[in-house]
Order: sequence, then structure tokens, then C-alpha cells
Amino acid sequence: MTAFKKEVFPPMNQKYLFFFLFVCLFVLRIQGQVNPQEKLIDSLKRSSLEPQHDTIRAAKLDLISFYYQYVDPDSGVVYAQASFLLAQKANWKRGQILALMDLSNNYRAKSMFAEGIEKGEMALALLETEKMPQVELAVLSNISLLYKDLGYTGKALEYLYRALALENQTERKNNLPVILENIGSLYLDEEDYKRADSLFDMAYAMQLQRGDSAGLARNLSNKARLEQKRKHTENAITLFKKALEISTQAGNLNSMQVIFANIGIAYGELKYYDSAVVYHEKALVLSQQLHSERSVAINSGNLGQAWYNKANDPSVNIPLRSRSIWLKKAKAYLIQACDISFRSNFRGPYLEFGDYLTQLYLEEGDFKSAASILGKRLVLMKLVNEEEEKVKMVKLESQRIMDIKELELAHNKQSLEISELKLGIQRRNILTILLISLFLAAFGIFMLLYLIKRGQYQKAILQNISLSHSHEIRGPLARILGLTDLLKNDQLNEKDKVFICKSIEDSAKELDRNISDIIYKSSHDAD
Repeated sequence: MTAFKKEVFPPMNQKYLFFFLFVCLFVLRIQGQVNPQEKLIDSLKRSSLEPQHDTIRAAKLDLISFYYQYVDPDSGVVYAQASFLLAQKANWKRGQILALMDLSNNYRAKSMFAEGIEKGEMALALLETEKMPQVELAVLSNISLLYKDLGYTGKALEYLYRALALENQTERKNNLPVILENIGSLYLDEEDYKRADSLFDMAYAMQLQRGDSAGLARNLSNKARLEQKRKHTENAITLFKKALEISTQAGNLNSMQVIFANIGIAYGELKYYDSAVVYHEKALVLSQQLHSERSVAINSGNLGQAWYNKANDPSVNIPLRSRSIWLKKAKAYLIQACDISFRSNFRGPYLEFGDYLTQLYLEEGDFKSAASILGKRLVLMKLVNEEEEKVKMVKLESQRIMDIKELELAHNKQSLEISELKLGIQRRNILTILLISLFLAAFGIFMLLYLIKRGQYQKAILQNISLSHSHEIRGPLARILGLTDLLKNDQLNEKDKVFICKSIEDSAKELDRNISDIIYKSSHDAD
């Protein structure tokens, strides 16, 4: 990569450089087929030391971290952390997200799954305020892989389905086949072969339509694994070889070494150990060319297993000298696999290949070496248990946060319901008072009319009463009608409403008293 100097780029153009670096990093991530080389890493290191803006240096350090996850995840962690701190210092949120994503990837390469999940969740939290759907998609997929590595298939599926929902919102849906493949692989691990096969077919059809050779090879390998699970091993080998042909034509070395290893394992299942050894050797050579320690460890272990199984196959009459040579080869490859795995904290490979190596040492009578292997296995198993506990704590903490949010929502809902209930009660009270007031007013008028119609002999008396007491009725009634109109005003506050209701009630009582006085005087005058 060309080394950029700060003075070459005026501030106006730096944003284009950020975009360029981000696009480069994203394309490399999406393709997942990068063959990191020491020259490229060294070039990036030298370039990152030049005077430049913190955001540019952070992006370069993140690229170094991305490459290192395949060859030296310990260094990858260091560079990702440095990138994160620089991005944080520059208040560059996108840079922080990318650094956290690479931290997660490097922790996964180191088999530190809980730490990987933690950093992935931190990246997701930052993505809530940043619109970066493709990066969010990558983070969700990586967290899914971390849960898969730990054996939590349900959680892995949860994150992949979140990624699927996000991808369905995009226009082109470029990553849809890969997500479908990954979901299918999880169902394959769960032995739901029908659903896995359906998902693989859907992904394969999309990749065939798009001419995606890497995807076609990958999906043929997935279908081959499915045939292996169904114990159709020869069909699996045929599919693996078709995938190998496509990867070879595309020059995809990483895919080729994985398929070589898978073919070797399939031949081993059929007890065709010579063919198994040939393919495992090819896989090992390619992994060494790719400088991938994890792949070297796995392919060395696979090759050691193949030699060990060949030497101990009871169905073949093996000369003693040949058996001794094969066991010696098995031991050498298994030691190499275990040394790399323990040094690089590749727990799964060490636990698997350590079993074979321990058995070899016991057969040789080398109990000290066997005890050493078992001791290291105990250390790694303890780390695995601690890792699982950390993951459980992460899950519990996430669940606790969700529970708190649900409680908060429930509390807010309850408060809203209480407020609505209080408002309803107030409205009913006002309506009740209004109706009572109107009833009293109507009753008073009715009584007046009734008294007026009692007879001519009371006419003079009633006219006198009407003249002398009409203001005593109209006053309260006028106030009631005026206050009733005021209640129709929506801008009144609660204090004004209470005051008006009290005034209506007082006027109604006053009206009631005046009517009672009139009735009393009328009856006495009539007598």
C-alpha cells in the first residue's frame, strides 16, 4: 500500500481518504479471502508511523489488525486496541466501531470467545447511533460465529436472523446467500438436515445466478458436509472435489486448503488412509504458504491423526517396521499441532489432538510426556469453563438490561393508565355536577310554572312573588349557565376546573334555597 504523508492531503480531501480506507477494509472483510503477506503488513506499519491525522493512522492500524487475525492474533489485538484508542481520541465513532469489530475477530482467532462477544456487543451499541448497515451485518455474523464456537446454537441463530432481517432491508441483498449458508450450517450442526439442505439450495441458486465462484465452491462444500452427516461419504467426496475444481480455477488458496482437509477427513472415514494422507499433506502445505498458524495446527493434527489411524487399523495386516514409521510420523505432526495450539491458545484443536498424542505417549511408555499433555489439557479445559462462565455472565447481563427496560416500559404504561383513569374520573364528576345543576334549574322552573297555574285566586300573589323574587332565581341560574359555558374551554387548568365546579355547586344550592323560600312564602300566602 502506498505510504501517504499528511502534507500531501489538505484537510478538505482527508474525508475521501477515510472513505477509501474504510471501503478497502470493508471489501476485504466481506470477501473473507485475504492472504495476508508480511510485506503488506510491514508497508502498513511504516506508513502508520508517518505524520498524519489520527483518523488516518487509526484506519491503518485497524487494517494491520485485520490482516494479523489470520497469522498472529496476539499482535492483532494490540493493533486493534491502539486503533480504538486513536479513534476515541479523535472522536471518530466509525473508527471505534471498526476497531472493536477487529478486536472481536482477533479474540475469536485466539479462542477467547467471551471477550470477542463483549467487543462485538460494544460495537453494536455504538452502531445504534451510526448508520453502517454493512458493518452491523458483519458484527452480527461474527457474534453468531462466536456463539457457535461455544456451542450456543440458539444464540448463534438469533444473531444470524437479526443479520438476515437487516440484509432484507437493503436494496441489492449482496450478502443474502452467505447469511443463508451460515444459517444452514447451524441447522446442519443441529442435525436438521432437511432445513439445512433447503437453505443451501437457496444460497446456491443465488450464487449460480450471480456467477459467484467462491460462493458456489463454499456451498458445494456445505452440501458435501451434509452428505457426510448422512453417512453418504462417497457422495461427499464427489461434491468436495467439484468445489475444489472451482476454487482452483479461481486461485482461492484459503478455500483450497479447507477443501483439501475436508477431503482428507472424508477419505479417513472410509479408511482410505493413503488418500487421506495425500490430501492432508496438500492442505498443510497451503496453510503454511498462507502463514495461518491456526490452519497449520489443524492440518498438522489431521495429518497426525491419519498416520495414527493408518498405523492402528485392525483390518490391515501391517508390518511392524511400517507401523513404527507411521507412528513416528503421527507423533511428529501431533506434537507440532499441539505446540502451536497451546502456544496460540487454540483450545479446541489442542483438546482434540492432545488425546491422540497422549495415547501415543502411553503406548511408548513415556508417562511423563503423557502427564504433561494431560496437565496442559486441564489448564485449557479450565479456561474453556471460565470462558463459558463469562459468556453466561454476558448473557445474564444482557437479559438483566432487557428486563430493566421492560420494567421501565411497564411502569410508564401503568403511569399513563393511572393518568387516563384520573382524567376520566374528573370528567365524570364535572358531568355529574353539571347534570345535577341543570336538573335543579329545570325543577325550579317546573315548580314556578306549576304554582302559577294553581288558580286565579293566587295570580296576584304569584305575580307579586315573581316580581319581588325573580332576581333571586335568575342570578344563580345565570351564573350556572355562564360557568357551564366556561367548562367548554379546553385551555382551563385543573385548578380552574375545580373552582368552576365549586361555583356551580354553590349557585345550585343558592337556587335551591331561593326556590324553597318562594315555595314556603307562596304556601303561607295562599293559606
